[in-house]
Amino acid sequence: MENVRVNIEPGKKKDGGKATLILNGDLSYKNSDSIKKEIISVVEQYNNIELQLENVEELDITCIQIFYSLKNTFSKAGKKITFKTSLPENLKAIIMNSGFNEIF
Repeated sequence: MENVRVNIEPGKKKDGGKATLILNGDLSYKNSDSIKKEIISVVEQYNNIELQLENVEELDITCIQIFYSLKNTFSKAGKKITFKTSLPENLKAIIMNSGFNEIF
């Protein structure tokens, strides 16, 4: 992954425990495949995920759609996902303008 950092803080109990996945850096199409793989490796093991977006430098519709799909998939499977974001105003505007603000 180019200029994106992923930190996984696993819960105490796999297969039903909670994990926190922290993403920061460049969350754009350039890194979308790697981001998706990292997320999938975590979500398959846990029923409760907290996805934190911190110190995000870039964010585009590709990664927003990945997050949206993840939320829908979790919901259909009866799993819980929450998003915590700390984004600058210009990146918040991208989310608002894309129509995906309900997931954050």
